[in-house]
Amino acid sequence: MLSTGHLSEPGEDYNGNLSVVASRRLLREQAALNQEGLETQGIFHHFYEERPHQAVAAILGPDGTPYARSPYLFEFTFPNTYPIKPPHAKLLTGDGRVRFNPNLYVNGKVCLSILGTWAGPSWTSLTTFRTVLLSIQSLLCANPLQNEPGHEHETGSDCELYAAMVRYESLAISALQLGRTLPPSCEPLRALLGGVFLCNYPVYCEILAGYSCCEGSRDRCPLYGFVTKYAPSLVKGQLDDLQASLLHQPDAVQMAEELRHNALPLCLPAEPVAAAVAADIESVGSDISPLQPGHGAPARAVHVAHGLWRVGPAARRFLCRCCLVTLVASGIGSAVALAITLAENSLSRGR
Repeated sequence: MLSTGHLSEPGEDYNGNLSVVASRRLLREQAALNQEGLETQGIFHHFYEERPHQAVAAILGPDGTPYARSPYLFEFTFPNTYPIKPPHAKLLTGDGRVRFNPNLYVNGKVCLSILGTWAGPSWTSLTTFRTVLLSIQSLLCANPLQNEPGHEHETGSDCELYAAMVRYESLAISALQLGRTLPPSCEPLRALLGGVFLCNYPVYCEILAGYSCCEGSRDRCPLYGFVTKYAPSLVKGQLDDLQASLLHQPDAVQMAEELRHNALPLCLPAEPVAAAVAADIESVGSDISPLQPGHGAPARAVHVAHGLWRVGPAARRFLCRCCLVTLVASGIGSAVALAITLAENSLSRGR
């Protein structure tokens, strides 16, 4: 199915009347995610106890991309016939202006083949919510314009400009979401978002510093038409204000400490990013034409890993086999040594 920009709302089959099969499947998937979560990759989820057919997730942009460490919020609704049909996904991060990704529309539509909203491999009953989360994060790549059909191999100035605009808007919009009204469905993520912000505040400031030479300039996205007006000094003030506010919120401070304690990679100090953004910044501010009209829950509810190096089932089985082989080998060695000793003693007595 090829995607259009229209966002269809979940139909009657997504009204929460989950079948027995759907309920059991979702419970199994929740248990698996809680045991072997995706926090080390910057993906956090929350299922509602009172609405078991709905979930929200915060997905952090990977390092080395225009989305680095900024949280993107998504809402998921599961059908009554899950896993026969895929969940419905909606992007909640945005201001109705910026197209953050070719696969993420300003109206919240998420285009993925496994969700039935994009061409390619389709959903099967073996596909999981975990796969959906990882697939969405894979969209947040270093050169997002290459996700657009017909631009898969493009590496020119349009790609660089789009990446630079998205990098700036990720700070101005995504990183600062807590400074605005949070969508009601994301309230259970509030403490988590506060902790993520406090952990990554220095990274945000370092990235933003690369735009200091662009103060007052503006760019128009060549493909999607949205306009970015660069005001890094204003955004820096908003980052500072939000940090000061969060430092007085115990839930956010506690969550930041927990994220650091668990050594989650996207919540630890990053390598210097100035060099990584330098090439993109050179493309910024080239279009200075005037703007045209019209452009313009509790912390514990979120699953956070309590250990970074957690061993999965396959790895556990492998380690058990290694231990068994070692024990058997040790036993054989001991038996041989004992036999040799007894033989030597017997020979000695014979003499």
